[in-house]
Amino acid sequence: MNLIDISAPLSDDVKSYIPGVTYTRSKAIFTLEKDGVESHELVISTLSGTYFETGRHVRSDAISIDEVPIESFIGPGVIVDVGQKEPSEPITLSDLHPYADRIQAGDAVIVRTHWSRQWNAPNYFSESPFFTPEAFEWLLAKELRLVAGDIPSYDNPNAPAGLIKRLFEDGKTFLLAPLVNLDQVTEVRVTLYAFPLKVIGVSGAPARVLVGPAEGRS
Repeated sequence: MNLIDISAPLSDDVKSYIPGVTYTRSKAIFTLEKDGVESHELVISTLSGTYFETGRHVRSDAISIDEVPIESFIGPGVIVDVGQKEPSEPITLSDLHPYADRIQAGDAVIVRTHWSRQWNAPNYFSESPFFTPEAFEWLLAKELRLVAGDIPSYDNPNAPAGLIKRLFEDGKTFLLAPLVNLDQVTEVRVTLYAFPLKVIGVSGAPARVLVGPAEGRS
């Protein structure tokens, strides 16, 4: 099976997009030189790396990450390529329409804007492409299992429209972002594997995310 890792790295070198919040910080506890073994203390947020998120992010009655049914972590996905988006360029309904017949209920939609080319650049978070409300509503009407993409924000970073609250209204749809390496994926239909840390009582957690061939293909 050919698998492609599409999860962003956890690293002290990654710039945080939330002022005052640590993205990732690692500190050696034991070293091979001094102790004969190596171990590190990690400080991360639930929004570090590529993260899997539930409605608990915006709703107190939603399930936490440890309560997500395990079958939600593996399943069919469709790569929706909207072309190379420029800084602060919206994802529109016309970008999504070519995939109308490809997207099925229960899919994970994986939106590729090619924005990961700006990974960890100064404008990566502040000038991210984003969904128009019309485009996002069109996606939600497809009864998706998960909405994923290679962008860090689905709302306009400079004028949030509340799209994330809409995503989590039914409690059945999850979020996965931001992704990298989507340019390596050549198929439209894939199988998505997303494995978040099992942390009790929080809204989300960093995840290792892979794509492979669609079910039934070698």
